[in-house]
Amino acid sequence: MSYSLIASWWGARKHIANWWLWIIVDLVYIGEYIYKDLWITAVLYAGLVGLAILGLREWRRAAASDQNRGLNYIFERSPSYSAATHRPPCAARARKLRRRSSDVRP
Repeated sequence: MSYSLIASWWGARKHIANWWLWIIVDLVYIGEYIYKDLWITAVLYAGLVGLAILGLREWRRAAASDQNRGLNYIFERSPSYSAATHRPPCAARARKLRRRSSDVRP
């Protein structure tokens, strides 16, 4: 369970390793569900492994195209992330908009 939380957190932070962790965790779950004779659940998790493999492939493809353009957003934090305040990106955008509107004088 805790590895699933780590994989979710890594995914939110755009770490490509989250897909590898999902694949490993889901494979462990498949073995566990087969051991408990929960075949339908094991098949469901096999589908989730397939989706994780597709996600890994897509993120690799996106990372390669971003690197070709000189960008590396998949492996780094989002550019709208405010490291100084550690607030979500929407708060950073709101501050930026407030600054722009305060610059306008009648």
